[in-house]
Amino acid sequence: MTDDLVIYQNLHGTVCVCGAEKKARQSFCRTHYFKLPPGTRQALYEVSEYPETFRRACELLGLEAPTVEVAK
Repeated sequence: MTDDLVIYQNLHGTVCVCGAEKKARQSFCRTHYFKLPPGTRQALYEVSEYPETFRRACELLGLEAPTVEVAK
């Protein structure tokens, strides 16, 4: 599994990376989504660049993007 796959799984889940409830197929909960600049919000709908945009949005929000944890 790749980090990009984990990000797409998050998109289909119902828990925001902050732990709050969100709707499936939405990137973030309402609170965090509306904290993003309008250009970033719009970019989240660009399928080809979604994982990169999602990571950038998480950075802007001070949230950690989901990743695959490597077994030690």
